[in-house]
Amino acid sequence: MACIHRFGASLNAHTHFSAVVIDGVFEPDSQQGVRFIAAEARDADTLREVQTQVRRRLLRAFVRRGRIDAQT
Repeated sequence: MACIHRFGASLNAHTHFSAVVIDGVFEPDSQQGVRFIAAEARDADTLREVQTQVRRRLLRAFVRRGRIDAQT
């Protein structure tokens, strides 16, 4: 998910992109609590499933916080 911002923090002209990008997954780990697994370490079906679930959850969170319209 990406959006274009047209200004900076001080309302100056500063066109740039902001993006939410998934490049891996976190898994429970008994020693570290959680460990990160880079996307290339998983098969395509698993990544597709994770990306679908994360996308759904992010969109719900953005709607709930008023960041995007539910009809979008």
